[in-house]
Amino acid sequence: MDSEKQAYKPLAIMLPQLFRQTVKIPAQLTKKGLAHSHVNVMLMLEAYPMSTLSEIGRRMSIFRSNITPLIDGLVKHGYAERTPHKTDHRSVCVSLTAAGHDIVNELHEEIYQRMHEMAGALTIQEKKRFQYICSELGELLSHMMN
Repeated sequence: MDSEKQAYKPLAIMLPQLFRQTVKIPAQLTKKGLAHSHVNVMLMLEAYPMSTLSEIGRRMSIFRSNITPLIDGLVKHGYAERTPHKTDHRSVCVSLTAAGHDIVNELHEEIYQRMHEMAGALTIQEKKRFQYICSELGELLSHMMN
């Protein structure tokens, strides 16, 4: 396996595990039948407000036909809303409501707390390096996924 493939392999293995360990679905969402996929959409909508269904699908690598039921669930429970697109009258945009933002803020706090606990095994120097790598990786992934 060449070095580029070797470099990507840990990400492919570890990122899904890290996500499952750090993102726990709040009880109020599970009681309403919402799942990790709904949480993923909410986190994406925070980063990219007023996204069309096609944009959501492209950013999340999900078919548009599978996005619609996810958005329907979020809208039904008051976490997201649809608004007409400003220039394309055939499209609608989706954004988080205040309740959706509250859930996302709660998720970010939980993610931070879990990451902080997990980083407890690192030295101070390793923590600083990890924070730097996370920042750089986030920036690079943002460029790659837009």
